[in-house]
Amino acid sequence: MKPEFNVGRALGFAFEVISARPSDFILMSVWTVLYGAVFTVIQVQAIGPELSAIMSGEASATPSSGSEMVDMLGRYFAQLLPFLAVGLIISVVFEAAWLRLFVRGESLGIFPFRLGRDELMYALSGLLVILTLVVAMVTGWMATMILAVLFALGGTIGAGIGVFLGFIIMVALIAVAATVILPVPALSVLTGRVALLEGVRSARTIFWPLLASALVAVIVTFIANGLFSGLIAFTPFDQFGQMPDGSTASAVSLFGYFAIVHLISLLPASILRGVASYAALRIDEAQTPRTGAPS
Repeated sequence: MKPEFNVGRALGFAFEVISARPSDFILMSVWTVLYGAVFTVIQVQAIGPELSAIMSGEASATPSSGSEMVDMLGRYFAQLLPFLAVGLIISVVFEAAWLRLFVRGESLGIFPFRLGRDELMYALSGLLVILTLVVAMVTGWMATMILAVLFALGGTIGAGIGVFLGFIIMVALIAVAATVILPVPALSVLTGRVALLEGVRSARTIFWPLLASALVAVIVTFIANGLFSGLIAFTPFDQFGQMPDGSTASAVSLFGYFAIVHLISLLPASILRGVASYAALRIDEAQTPRTGAPS
């Protein structure tokens, strides 16, 4: 049975959740902003100077200083990896809690986090999402290279056309893959199993409205990112948390900035999460009618 999908309902689903569970949404928002700001401040204070030095070109790219650049990159990635590992685990816990609210309408309580089946389902389905996007990206890159080689037979202009066409193909592949895989994590949390096949199969039947909804959410995200870029112009530090004299900004000022950044990002994240959750609920409803979650 084909799921019923309405673009307007999908884009407004986050606001339905807010209306149905305002206190839980506010609680999760506070937790998300606090965690995001604190974690980012710790990360910036730990690796900000290294990243700023790399991006500003303080280490020359000439062969005589190649070893210096390698050492600097090595130090940076050695410091970054623990943050990536911890951030990944915490992100799974947070997103599983968000999805319990969005797809089940659960009352979360003061401390809404746990490690259980929901987190496992989200982690496994999230891994499949990443692998799917990587395959789409690699396939698109290979298509770009093949077209560039074939069109290069017609000269430099032909090679450029080939690269352009390959890039279009790659973007299209990534967009298609991202759209059909979008409801899978939410559907997996909702059903308690990795719902890859049924999620992708059903998403294909509502592809165009789902794509339109996702595109609007992505556009809102880009607008929010533009606000971030504009906001940094009013701070005394750069995007890496470094002051003009080369020192790292204070934890208090960094916390204030990143708290605002994460607060702004709540809206686009909620809209995209709402689209995925609405699609998951419609897919599940088409297969097994369910009650108890906002719809």
